[in-house]
Amino acid sequence: MSEYSQTYKENKIKSIEKEVLEFHPLLKDLFSKMNGIENYEYTHGKYEYGADFILQIKHGVLSNENIHVSVIVKCGKIDKSYFNEKIIPQIRECYIPKKIKNGSETVNIKEVWIITNSTFSHGAITVINEYEEFKNKSIHFFWE
Repeated sequence: MSEYSQTYKENKIKSIEKEVLEFHPLLKDLFSKMNGIENYEYTHGKYEYGADFILQIKHGVLSNENIHVSVIVKCGKIDKSYFNEKIIPQIRECYIPKKIKNGSETVNIKEVWIITNSTFSHGAITVINEYEEFKNKSIHFFWE
């Protein structure tokens, strides 16, 4: 039963087509329940500057420091062309200092997470290595 339940959940996530109306609410719920995420802000919209969410994560292993992560969310398969056109500019914007807590605090982003409910093509993932500006950046990919 739990295997069926897991398969059902995976298929349900893969079938999401509406990024803002369906996938974002699912991620809001997930982020609110994940260990280590101290706080999150939903930043999608005209002033998002690349990030749909900003997460405040308690590092814990090395110190009690909190780091801030920008999250880019997409639905569907991400190929190299789409990655170059849409994702690369968003990654650049994610590293711009962000206002959180209704503008009362400015934070520097330490990581970028790129999440899709489908897959990334091999070219999309490897293209990030072509950009010298991202060599020392922490960028993580999450898919199906």
